[in-house]
Amino acid sequence: MIIFGLPSLAFAQAAVSDVDWNDPSLKTAMEQIEKEKVKGLESASPYAASQLPVSLPILGLPLPDKTASVKSLESLASGQAAALYRYDKEKGYWYSQVSRGKDITILVQGSRLSEGDPNPLRPEEISFQFLAEDGSSKPTEVVASFKRFQIRYSVTVSCRKEDDPRCSQETAVRTLISSLKVLGGKQ
Repeated sequence: MIIFGLPSLAFAQAAVSDVDWNDPSLKTAMEQIEKEKVKGLESASPYAASQLPVSLPILGLPLPDKTASVKSLESLASGQAAALYRYDKEKGYWYSQVSRGKDITILVQGSRLSEGDPNPLRPEEISFQFLAEDGSSKPTEVVASFKRFQIRYSVTVSCRKEDDPRCSQETAVRTLISSLKVLGGKQ
């Protein structure tokens, strides 16, 4: 059910949001990424996304590797082995990361583009939309939208089975969102 890429936006009329690069947590994360680059570890670490030429912080699930501790992520997306990225190659205004695991697909997206959202989110707010297959009242997918660093992000979790708590309970999605890491981005 997940559509790969960002929701359709009228890109020609969209405004470009400014990133809060001075946010303390973002500064700390970007410093950590730079340390990894100095060590020459970025290609084998969760920070491989730091190579993407996008002009916003890349939030995503760190890729499991031999040195990363991903126990909490494994419980959310057991069997997750890799992530696939798409991004705006022209201006670097958006990206998406897709991770697949056993019975679950997780899509994380970020975009600097907006159409003047009539319902802007406060930084601490998360908006949830639970979706069910046709003819069912039990959700198999949840879309959570939130704002961080003055940028709008969304996480879509799609489950194969009805009543999977990862797609039917806000708590599971909030835990997933809190586990997202800054993986890259360019100022």
